[in-house]
Amino acid sequence: MGISPHSRSAASGAFNSLRFTGGAFAPITAGYLGQVYGATVPFLIGAGAVGLGLVVLLGRFGEFGFAEPEPTH
Repeated sequence: MGISPHSRSAASGAFNSLRFTGGAFAPITAGYLGQVYGATVPFLIGAGAVGLGLVVLLGRFGEFGFAEPEPTH
């Protein structure tokens, strides 16, 4: 939540809204795709989403502003 330009509460609310909405529609969509196109299609779409998320995460890694560890003396 700390990397968002918005307040922590607004970023948290937006994240949770998206997460709960996806969690509500995912089982219905996966069941439909599994019946119409085959049982492996929902898993392939999920793997593609994970791969896309990894690409986005690695592409924006420098923007996260992680604190450097303090050197020990």
